[in-house]
Amino acid sequence: MVDWELARRVASGALILKPAPATYRSSNLQGQFDELTARAEVLVSEATGLHSAHGAARAKVTDRAAWATANVRSLQRLVGPALDNFQTARIAKVSAPALAMGRAVSGTQLGLMLAYMATRVLGQYDLLINDEKARGPRPGVLRGPECGRHRRALLVRAGEFRPLVGPARG
Repeated sequence: MVDWELARRVASGALILKPAPATYRSSNLQGQFDELTARAEVLVSEATGLHSAHGAARAKVTDRAAWATANVRSLQRLVGPALDNFQTARIAKVSAPALAMGRAVSGTQLGLMLAYMATRVLGQYDLLINDEKARGPRPGVLRGPECGRHRRALLVRAGEFRPLVGPARG
């Protein structure tokens, strides 16, 4: 029902049209968010008395294309099996060309929607976004270019803005 690989390619291709700001430097942001996430986790634990049973909180700074790709995988794991069952039930009623066209249209639509969202979201905490084999707590995923863009629009210094968006869990 959805061409997942096409969705990934469309999102990555569409994002070429909106490059990250020149001031975006992923390597700098990752180190800063690592430090701020650890600090935020301590503050949350002190304020709430809650402590993570799954280890330290962590953040992962990513670019737009990687964020879109991760979300395609997440959606595929979340709704893919149900869509496959639906397709199997409908296969006798729908011609192969119509099915192929539907997969292409759905994949293109999903790719364009994720490309648009990749330029708007600061980050997210998603249980499905990472590899299923990953151990420990899932990281919050932060969209580096958008963090910088919103920080500048709000006229806030980086040291004051990043603690507000860095993930922390109790």
